[in-house]
Amino acid sequence: MRGTSSRLATGFARGASGLVVLAIVLLVVLGWWGDFRDATRGDADEGSQESAVSAEPTVTPEGGEEQPSPGTPKTDGTEKKVVVLVEGLNFRAGPSRGSALIRGLAEGAELVHLGTEGGWHHVRDADGTVGYVSASEQYSKVR
Repeated sequence: MRGTSSRLATGFARGASGLVVLAIVLLVVLGWWGDFRDATRGDADEGSQESAVSAEPTVTPEGGEEQPSPGTPKTDGTEKKVVVLVEGLNFRAGPSRGSALIRGLAEGAELVHLGTEGGWHHVRDADGTVGYVSASEQYSKVR
């Protein structure tokens, strides 16, 4: 009888340790899957609004403030506009959440639409600063 209970206890321990290993592998795979999904979304759908943080204007290596790229549309009232739909939307130097923050934008702000790429609108503000805002429909819209 002792041999049977000993074998049952050993079998139970092996089964329990197997379940623990399986749970760890599952957690690692789910973490990887979440990172993969975030990377393939191109930061277009951030899931929650980024907080607005005050930032200094972007400065070019020559020391001057960033100017519109040559060939960008002129501000004559005929170009498309991007309207900010949330208070504090981040205006960034590049098309990713990791890019430098230029500043937060006020709800209702209008920016000149220069294009859309990878879930980000390339825009220019009234001061001529060029940057990017999220193209997610919950944060901005083109009109």
